[in-house]
Amino acid sequence: RTTQLMASAGPLTIAVLIKQVPDMNAIRIDRANSRIVPSAQLVMSSYDEYAVEAALRLKESFDGEVIAVAAGPAMVRDVITRALAMGADRGIHLEVEDVNATDTLGIASVLSDALRPLECSLVIAGQTSDDFEAGQVGAQVAELLKMPVISNVVEITIDEDGMLVRRDMEDGYQTVRSTLPVVLLSSTGL
Repeated sequence: RTTQLMASAGPLTIAVLIKQVPDMNAIRIDRANSRIVPSAQLVMSSYDEYAVEAALRLKESFDGEVIAVAAGPAMVRDVITRALAMGADRGIHLEVEDVNATDTLGIASVLSDALRPLECSLVIAGQTSDDFEAGQVGAQVAELLKMPVISNVVEITIDEDGMLVRRDMEDGYQTVRSTLPVVLLSSTGL
């Protein structure tokens, strides 16, 4: 959705949490045992792409900075490079050998430890990831950073009073106001 902004909000430091996942468009079914075979090709989770795009739209309106943050082995640098190619200002790679072998709170702890010294105005993450869809890391990062969290975000407005966010709910939409800093979990179409 379109992001509406007022210039009085000032520069933002925006961290975007990104995860590398198998390409969901390239999965196949093993007909012999009817099991899903994930793609060997790894990409940025689609919800995280929405988060990067939202951060970049905010950056266009403010003298801010977008920092892509990813945990994983050396190959996770590919999704950081993708975020940089999209327009992020810098990337942070947190070395974790196997993200999916670590529980979500462990990953959230690694991420929040890296985010704390950045003093971000805003942290944006995907509502969930394309692979396991746990949807826990973003909320856990918010708790560890002692920041409010707003989930299912589809539209962002920032003004002198803080942030006005539109959330996608089962029975329609809800509008929520929050001060900065805040953690937002992006849903489709942000």
